[in-house]
Amino acid sequence: MEYKDLIDEVFIAPVRSATIIDDGYPTIDNLVTGAVLRDPSSDRFTGEGTDEFENPTEVARRLKELRGKALVVDVRNDVSDPDNGAGYHHSDLVVLDYQLDGSLGDGSKSKAIARQLLAKNDHFNLVILHTQAVIERVFQDVLLSLLSRVENRHQSLVEAGEDLAAEKGVEVEEIFGVEQYLLLRSLGLDEFRRVLRDEEIRKGTDALIGFHEVIENKNLNPTHIIQLLAACVDDFERKQNISNEAIVGLSWSKDSVLWIKSDRGFIAFSSKANDPSLWEVLKRALDDWSPSPSRLISGKIRNILHQQGSQIEGLLLEDSHVGALFYKRFIEESDDDARSSLISSEVGRQIEFYRGNCEGEIIDFSGKLVESEKGGIRHSAKYAVDLSDGDELMSAHDKLNAHVSCKIANGTHLTTGHILTANNEVWVVVSPSCDLVPGQKVSKAKGYLQFAAAKLEPLSDISECRAESHTGNFLFLPDNGKIKAYGIYPSAGRGGAGDRHLVYSYWLASNSGCYSSESTIKAYRESIVGDNQLGFQEFTFTRHAVQLRYEYALNLLSKVGTHASRVGLDFLSPK
Repeated sequence: MEYKDLIDEVFIAPVRSATIIDDGYPTIDNLVTGAVLRDPSSDRFTGEGTDEFENPTEVARRLKELRGKALVVDVRNDVSDPDNGAGYHHSDLVVLDYQLDGSLGDGSKSKAIARQLLAKNDHFNLVILHTQAVIERVFQDVLLSLLSRVENRHQSLVEAGEDLAAEKGVEVEEIFGVEQYLLLRSLGLDEFRRVLRDEEIRKGTDALIGFHEVIENKNLNPTHIIQLLAACVDDFERKQNISNEAIVGLSWSKDSVLWIKSDRGFIAFSSKANDPSLWEVLKRALDDWSPSPSRLISGKIRNILHQQGSQIEGLLLEDSHVGALFYKRFIEESDDDARSSLISSEVGRQIEFYRGNCEGEIIDFSGKLVESEKGGIRHSAKYAVDLSDGDELMSAHDKLNAHVSCKIANGTHLTTGHILTANNEVWVVVSPSCDLVPGQKVSKAKGYLQFAAAKLEPLSDISECRAESHTGNFLFLPDNGKIKAYGIYPSAGRGGAGDRHLVYSYWLASNSGCYSSESTIKAYRESIVGDNQLGFQEFTFTRHAVQLRYEYALNLLSKVGTHASRVGLDFLSPK
């Protein structure tokens, strides 16, 4: 079992439908209505608008190639509104002609379709872009239509660069074009700047010879270089009409095998002149992309749910008593927040059921990944992370610790493991979940809900706790792209013998513990105010973007006291 076989299993084997978008192909409607006919004597299609049609033999060959994998194949040749994805967004595979206005077409329609598929489509599409034009030029044109403008470029630099170019007599379009722009996008702005400032690298890079000569002949200093580059980039992006709207996960090939991908789709490029097999073109491009093992596992999960979802659903719903009582409770619940809590719990149980029914197949697939390593190729390199580098390894440990202990925060009300911030302090909700359901626990303070939260102590340096990360005394939270470490005990209680006391407080949350639309909540804590009088201090908490997974929250809950670690929150007693 080779790695490329697993790529095929995840991305190509599940393909069930294909749509050909080509103004050189007749549609089923054209043929059924008689608007297009085949002339056997000339092997041509006849009828209005068929001058640019492929010959029937070629069309039949392409259809046969696709249907050889038992696909449902549709053809579209009228793309009057390419910005509307209806009609082709649902296909697993789209075969897209580049010139949708005949041989003189500029590719604008196909580029609009490609952007729809890679930027806005909710169904992951494989796309083969088929063209009679020079394929490298088509690749560049399509890529430019998908890119967004370079970030972190200040207008003051652009204006200074424009003034500099005028003063020195530099024509920016002569030294900065498509090749230079795509090199910048591949390297990144900071690295491209570094290359330009390094004379040896600059003059040894073919694409930068023009820039190098200007720098030398015009005696430009490092500040001048940055200014001139800003003007070049701005001039190019305006003339190419580069979009302001970024496509999530956009990346592309850097060698002769051409492809572009986003989180919503993948485009391979095929030359009609070379007459290749469409499947071979797609396989070669996917192999060159070489998605990581984690992406293959994720894709396998997606495929199982797509293929077997209805069967698993049948198992889930086979006991009608469970569904009937759940729906009765849901409909009869008058409180909106309590109703939201019911549906949230049910969604969690259903997701867990789906997971349990596809987990075995995923474990089998992971075994194939291990088998594919036997050839000596270490697929960890596919992550572009060098774990032999000490700093990279430590960073990987930190991120993994955050990944295994945290999940995206959800729910409309306070829940065990929610992380709250206020006044530069970080707290974790440690009350049992059964005490946090709005309306479930009678309170003398109507509209308020009592909860406990444990205070976390931030560490100034994450390296302080790496060696003890397995002890359960530290938490790792993602925050603006970085991982921050927190201790669950005050510093005096860490790392040695003696008492360790979790610092926690009880609070009264307003609105029965339900968050506002901005994920904030007001809470009150007993405090000494005024002349030694007992009162309440108000806090406005903001919920963190992540929360602790339940098993990690229970670790904190158990430290508050065994009396607080009650579970069984969803058991229901007959009334």
